[in-house]
Amino acid sequence: MTSPQFSLIDSMTLRRSIMSFSGATQRALRRWSAVHEGRADVYNPGMVPAFSATRRKRTDHLAGDRCGIHVTDTMVELSGSPSYSAGLHHNVFGIRDPQEAALSHLVAASDAVGADLLGDSSVWSMSRLDVTANFDMGSPEQARAALGALRLSNAPRRRQCSPTDEVLRWGSNQWQSGTAYVKGTDPVMKNYLRQNVITADFIAYALTLLRLELRLGRGFIARKDIVWDSVTEDQLSEIYNEYWGALIGDAEVMDMKDLFPALINVSRTEGQARAALRTFMFIRQFGESSAKEMMPKQTWSRHTKLLRAAGLSWSDIAVGQITPLRRKAVVLGCPVTEFKRVA
Repeated sequence: MTSPQFSLIDSMTLRRSIMSFSGATQRALRRWSAVHEGRADVYNPGMVPAFSATRRKRTDHLAGDRCGIHVTDTMVELSGSPSYSAGLHHNVFGIRDPQEAALSHLVAASDAVGADLLGDSSVWSMSRLDVTANFDMGSPEQARAALGALRLSNAPRRRQCSPTDEVLRWGSNQWQSGTAYVKGTDPVMKNYLRQNVITADFIAYALTLLRLELRLGRGFIARKDIVWDSVTEDQLSEIYNEYWGALIGDAEVMDMKDLFPALINVSRTEGQARAALRTFMFIRQFGESSAKEMMPKQTWSRHTKLLRAAGLSWSDIAVGQITPLRRKAVVLGCPVTEFKRVA
């Protein structure tokens, strides 16, 4: 991906000490939490109110269109998709700006509680941030094929954990974790359809979207000193690109005819480029393991480094094929209008 552009902030969690609020706000938070079972209280801005004490035990997909307020004796936590806090009816597309995302949470939670939670907003810390991109693969078959290629990828420090047929996951929730799936297969899409939020045509379009989500956990956010009111979209794009680039490679490398010119650009000599290309062809013919055994370790390492520098991902190298990713140009933040325009 030479021009990284994540599509939206899919989830954000903000935390703040309850003692940092005024006495009146503390009492309002505790009253509201007590009324709604005192654990994890859920609201859907702009939709029918829904409250649940089990929000924090649900997966993101099962949580659907819900955002949560979790109140303890010492801490207040806001979690969920800023798209829903902003009143959008689905999160296929949504909010991209981190400050807008946080303020959407704070405004919606303030309305739900009936107290101002925005005062001294910089006191809120961020413990989770999910940045997401949708790739238009052109057809459901191409989307599934790309997901299948990613299933075979295990780049260094990108080891899969609990992959399923429809959802692939990598990494640690405390640091960085990636999730890949075809958006149209997300169970929440059926809920959207039943609620008349989207149409069957929208789901048909979503079946062509390969969705790549990157979750930044508390440990990563603390180590990188990521602060919600100062981090920029460009910084998040750089983090997103660095993570997924290891698995996907350069989106401009679309097929085999582009590979040799790309190798020429990153090799010292044409002979080196041809040798690296031969290694890739060996992988295609004999498989990664057999090709690796055919040559000295140093040669394998040198050639795979050149292939990576040319724009291939570890998944491309593992299967000996180039995963074709094409980003769909969309107007973010206007999901309903955008769907009408692209449908």
